[in-house]
Amino acid sequence: MNAIKKPINIVDVTYAKTKASVNTDALGMRDMQQRVFAKRDAQHLLVKAPPASGKSRALMFVALDKLYNQGRRKVIVAVPERSIGASFASTALSKFGFFADWEIKPEHNLCDAGSSAGKVDAFIQFLEGPDATLVCTHATLRFAFEKLAPESFNGTVLAIDEFHHVSADIESSRLGALLRDVMNGSDVHIVAMTGSYFRGDSVPVLSPEDEAKFTPVTFNYYDQLNGYEHLHSLGIGHHFYQGRYTDAIGEVLDLDKKTIVHIPNVNSGESTKDKLEEIGRIIDVIGHVEGEDPDTGIINVRRQDTGTIVRVADLVDDTEQKKRGDTLHFLAHTASKDGDAVDIIIALGMAKEGFDWPFAEHALTVGYRASLTEVIQIIGRVTRDSPGKAHAQFTNLIAEPDASQGEVKVSVNNMLKAITASLLMEQVLAQNFTFKTKKFDGDDSAVPGQLKIKGFKEPSSDRVKQIVETDLNDLKATILQDDTFARAAAGSVDAETTNKVLIPKIIREKYPDLTEAQVEEVRQQVVVDSVIKNGEVRTVGDKRFIKMAEKFVNIDELNINLIDSVNPFQRAFEVMSKSVTPSVLRIIQDTITATRIEFTEEEASPSFPGSRTGSRSTIGNRTRGRRTRLRSGMQTHCCGSSGPSRSLKHRSARLRWWRANERLRRYPRSSTVLPAGPHRQRPRRLLDAPEKPKKITSSDRLERAFLEIVEFRRTHGRLPSSATREIAERKLGARLEGILANDEKIAALRHLDTEFELLAIEAAPESLDDLLESDDLDDLLGDDSGILDVSDLPVIKRPESPDSVAQRVKAEDFDLFEPLFKTKHAELAEGTYKLMPFTGMDLIREGVFFVLSGVMCFVAEVGEDVDLIVGGRPRQKQRLRVVFENGTESAMYKQSLMTRMYEAQGQVLARTGHDADEILDADMESGHIYVLQSLSEDSVVAGMKDLHKIGFSTTNVETRIKNAVNSPTYLMAPVKVLADYRLYNVRASRLEHLLHRVFAEVRLDLTQVDRKGRNYDPRSGSWCRWRPSIRPSQ
Repeated sequence: MNAIKKPINIVDVTYAKTKASVNTDALGMRDMQQRVFAKRDAQHLLVKAPPASGKSRALMFVALDKLYNQGRRKVIVAVPERSIGASFASTALSKFGFFADWEIKPEHNLCDAGSSAGKVDAFIQFLEGPDATLVCTHATLRFAFEKLAPESFNGTVLAIDEFHHVSADIESSRLGALLRDVMNGSDVHIVAMTGSYFRGDSVPVLSPEDEAKFTPVTFNYYDQLNGYEHLHSLGIGHHFYQGRYTDAIGEVLDLDKKTIVHIPNVNSGESTKDKLEEIGRIIDVIGHVEGEDPDTGIINVRRQDTGTIVRVADLVDDTEQKKRGDTLHFLAHTASKDGDAVDIIIALGMAKEGFDWPFAEHALTVGYRASLTEVIQIIGRVTRDSPGKAHAQFTNLIAEPDASQGEVKVSVNNMLKAITASLLMEQVLAQNFTFKTKKFDGDDSAVPGQLKIKGFKEPSSDRVKQIVETDLNDLKATILQDDTFARAAAGSVDAETTNKVLIPKIIREKYPDLTEAQVEEVRQQVVVDSVIKNGEVRTVGDKRFIKMAEKFVNIDELNINLIDSVNPFQRAFEVMSKSVTPSVLRIIQDTITATRIEFTEEEASPSFPGSRTGSRSTIGNRTRGRRTRLRSGMQTHCCGSSGPSRSLKHRSARLRWWRANERLRRYPRSSTVLPAGPHRQRPRRLLDAPEKPKKITSSDRLERAFLEIVEFRRTHGRLPSSATREIAERKLGARLEGILANDEKIAALRHLDTEFELLAIEAAPESLDDLLESDDLDDLLGDDSGILDVSDLPVIKRPESPDSVAQRVKAEDFDLFEPLFKTKHAELAEGTYKLMPFTGMDLIREGVFFVLSGVMCFVAEVGEDVDLIVGGRPRQKQRLRVVFENGTESAMYKQSLMTRMYEAQGQVLARTGHDADEILDADMESGHIYVLQSLSEDSVVAGMKDLHKIGFSTTNVETRIKNAVNSPTYLMAPVKVLADYRLYNVRASRLEHLLHRVFAEVRLDLTQVDRKGRNYDPRSGSWCRWRPSIRPSQ
């Protein structure tokens, strides 16, 4: 094993071990639980507290008081997943001094096995019965909401654990919408609990008007960790690697620490796309496998360096569900209490939210995680207090940008965002301060945790106070996750521009209701709070100093101008720059330098007092300003090099430069802008006659259109499709089809078709057998309607827990699939489709509908074959994306779906009149190929016994030929249908083109005169002289 390299820590926080958060009072309550219980009379209670702070027991205390003392009849506890339900099991609270015990009867624990939808009846029976407490999942609660009226929850207490799963976006969060209905339509009491201080995404948990109904109780991370008995410090750092992460993980995997390793999602850039192989390589880094416990699934690995045994729990391998279930049971009931039971846990989507292993010391996470909520949940796994654990560590293993590969900008962005996520964690985990205005020298604060700052603007309205008290971390998350700000914070833009232009711009976008004065108050709060928390405080004698911009400043002399001159986050990027190679640092710097930061002249003006030409008080004035682009890297002042303030003359000069640059961009003068290159042309003078633009001809437009098609082929490696829902591609696809159907256009463009031979016309197949064996047949298969084409759907975030084949998560793009389910239900009712027994794996194909345990599901995607070793034997498996009509989806294996279909006696949707293995619901009817024989009495036609017509019709053949006697297409005579073949999954235009090519040599060559005396050439139709071998029609 490689020598362990200590990660470069961006965040180091130490705690005092006061024991305040673990000691209990006479009622058995910790500090946090006491704070919550003091607000127990509130109808709507919002508890924000970190993992392991005791939220579950705090809910028990409040719920029992509401049952016994506030007239409530029922308590319903909803958790996001079944495993977390164990946190609310029966607990003897009276043993520790409380007046009652928390009891959950087995029949009211709806977190056991079984579908959430199937437990709704038990939920309704509980509401109608005499018992008082029930635990269920969020999904069960959502299904129950849909069957019950809001008034059904009168007299109840509804407790929602991990409340950040709810969303104010009622269009995408069904639980959020239903919760709002119940709040407005009943007298329900709500206790909402969350361990996240922010959603981590762009959608708030509660809308402002709904959040105003809640009484908040906040117990921050610093309060929790500072009050532990054993944990003294927490580090958050990064380690950068090149190549495969499995080759570098040994550099940071400390086998002497209890570690949780989270490998990357299989769809991420860091993944090798073979998660089982990744597990094998990680185990190889540890040592040699000695054996596996058959009862627990724990793998015993002998270390290469010391020869001792390391016990590894694999939560990634989901090929054997029973074995993984045994491992989870062992971790929950044994390893959580015995520090020697396991040493390393390897997981993909598990071991995060609600997972309790108090002995964990090190969280090693591979790859950038976009969700800040996920990051804080992972960190929460190692911040449990445990004897012998003095330090907890979170390490993010991140790929370095590689200039030899594509997506360099994405890689740099991921690196910057991972660092800014760590910076936000520092803001959450550090001690909180309150800030006041220092009105005169000597006006120093004697209140602990309070600082007075000259020029600081305190909140002047309730709205700003609410943002400062409850939204500050949310706002910091928004700022730090902004792409432009991340690059600016890295030092490519000076501190004043970052603090006075970019931050206010983001505040205005997040809170458009604020006035300019309120924006400035919030801005100062964000900047001051970030600088102070990021700084290092030292006491020298009777004075305190804080380190800002590599300088120590007397805290009593702090002023807002000094703080505004400091980039509070640059230190982290300086740490990063020392941990990567010079070549990688150059890639990062070049990418940052290429960034353009946009803001209006009015947005820039507050940064330069005295140079403003007007004032504004609302964001409406801002939107009319001209936009200025400042290229990152043009201002490269380090956060401490420019001093605490700049001269007014210098600031005004900078603003004048921006304005002049903006005028030059909008009204360029040809005499001052010369073409690049060694040979400069004479600039055009004012009286020079303007050049007349060249007239664009139809040939020019045709060539341009074709070159756009060539560029698409070069970029995407395929031809554009005319059937896609992507408008730009569809337009190019239609153009190409139009060109290929016109010989003149093909001839006009032949000189441009030198790279891909897009205009080449293949020789016609000599027989039907040649056609069926050729690649042309593959081109026929398609989906004109687009209903089953999911290639153009938005890229979704895969479920964060693909470890569990059976686990379902919310389908973020379910609105795209919901109409399909409604259509299928209607067609079942009409009899067009029917339910057939499931007969085998061959029925599991992309686009097929099934009914599994009473719920209709749709196979939206079928992945590539993956070679696995299962039970010592090689096997191939395919990962599916299965969408369910209840709005969830699963990433189960194809074999897993087959097993479940057999177990549940599932059914498949098939067209009426066909067997299930013939025409499935996924097969789209395209039309009919028919063969006709003429019944004409004309002697010439009647004499050709081998004359037949072969054609294609999207409608019924009988309908198509009913007017044959009046149509020259049918030789003005009745016809006889010799064969009618129904086609599925065929592109009509491509098929007709092939038919014309196949029968070109035998097509009828005659001229007929119709009843109106017009000449008609049937050669343009499909009358051919041939003797078909007719097979039975289908």
